Amino acid sequence: MTDRSRPLAALLLLACVALPAAAREKRTHFRGAFDGKQMLRMTLIRDGDRITGVYLYEAVGEPIRLEGTAQGNDVRLSQVGEGGERTGQFQGSWKGKVFSGNWTGTDTSARALPFSFDADSSPDDGTSGTYEAFTGRLTNKLNVLLLPGQRLRFRLSAYWVPDGSDPSFATTGVVAGTMRMTGDTAVYETEGCRLAFNFNGRNVRVEQAQPGPACGMGQNVNGSGLYRQTDSEVDIAALEGF
Repeated sequence: MTDRSRPLAALLLLACVALPAAAREKRTHFRGAFDGKQMLRMTLIRDGDRITGVYLYEAVGEPIRLEGTAQGNDVRLSQVGEGGERTGQFQGSWKGKVFSGNWTGTDTSARALPFSFDADSSPDDGTSGTYEAFTGRLTNKLNVLLLPGQRLRFRLSAYWVPDGSDPSFATTGVVAGTMRMTGDTAVYETEGCRLAFNFNGRNVRVEQAQPGPACGMGQNVNGSGLYRQTDSEVDIAALEGF
């Protein structure tokens, strides 16, 4: 083996060692209800016996973090508040595409709520999902979820690479929030920041009025462009930055 080929061989060996760990991690997207009434969306990320994730009530749209463990089909998940406190627990069975069981809160006197989530029950509403726009150097990404009342929760991740620079030195930016859809359009506005979204089939045109810091993003970062849908499934964890 020549000296020149040794670094490549070492990289290939490292890749082979790393692959099993990466392959263990699997994301599953669920939709279901508490007691058959309150509809939820959930994404669980399983890595061996460890599970993390996020869920939200469709009627509210605010994320709640999850962390826990699985032993075979038996799953125990704690929901975690912003301060790290445990605010409830899912305990049940995850078999195939169905996760069902009981949820209990911190009030031990309250009754447990039965839940059932199905990985096949999320409808394709023609809007929700993951969209991508290739900038020529990197790929901008848009995650959206259409909520009741024509509310749209979104997360836009964008990049800017100076001419001639290595993409690893890209300036990045993220904008996330909730806005209201009117027909095929939606506008997100905060002080100094305006993003307009125009949905057309499986594409969405994004126009960012001011680049960079105006929207809390890095210098010169602009999320404008034509984004094409790559997945109609909603990844709640990615939507919330997990």
